[in-house]
Amino acid sequence: MGSYVQYNGTALSKNLPLGSYYVEILKSDASYYSDWIFISSMANPLAKFIKITFSNTNNLGDLRYEGSFAQTVWLEAILNNPSHEMVNVGEEKDGVFIAEKIVSKLIYNVIAYVSRGLYQCLMRLPQHDTITITDEVGNTYTPNVGNIIVEPGEWSYYDVCKLKISFNDNEHSSFSWTK
Repeated sequence: MGSYVQYNGTALSKNLPLGSYYVEILKSDASYYSDWIFISSMANPLAKFIKITFSNTNNLGDLRYEGSFAQTVWLEAILNNPSHEMVNVGEEKDGVFIAEKIVSKLIYNVIAYVSRGLYQCLMRLPQHDTITITDEVGNTYTPNVGNIIVEPGEWSYYDVCKLKISFNDNEHSSFSWTK
């Protein structure tokens, strides 16, 4: 388990101009650096960031969620076109399928390049019971518990992974027709 820093002071507030930043922590014998932080405006049509906020009712091992703690991650990505799955329920009579119920399911996905550290954080996303995903135009999605899949793709470099996050949108992801 690696080391981490926890800030317990008052809320930090500083309006930063749009751009990219990182945090540097200086100790007498070493310097520590965060991942890059990108400041963008959701009102900006050129902004291409997905916001994922997640938390859990209980602690998840070494992830402490007491006191309504939630994590927020911004990915430089856009929401991709959803995939579509049809589930037909019915019976076949004389070689003709007679549909009694048709369910259409939408699965949304996001593909982003992330660092190894961010991948290690996001691979635990399916274990969380409260997840809200906000796309680049402000639409929000709340996947059902357990209905989010985090898949690493190829590792472009030692520390850069092409990550795919697939999810549904709770009750808004399936549409049923019943005869």
